[in-house]
Amino acid sequence: DHQFHIFAARVDASIPYTQANFAQRAAIVLGSEAAGLSSIWDGEDVEAIRLPMHGVADSLNVSATASVLFYEALRQRSSL
Repeated sequence: DHQFHIFAARVDASIPYTQANFAQRAAIVLGSEAAGLSSIWDGEDVEAIRLPMHGVADSLNVSATASVLFYEALRQRSSL
């Protein structure tokens, strides 16, 4: 079985990334900074997650977002 749980990073998602279970087989999908993710990633088999933002910023650079999400996945998998 090669199934992955798909997490899509979205600024409008209601679930914070800290509540995502990255300990399972997971794929993290990121969109471009300008356009975000296409509608193909809106399916019921995709869990939308967000990085909570404070202040006037509404999004992070995609590489910064990837770093935060990958670190959280590593933390959950290795009990950092």
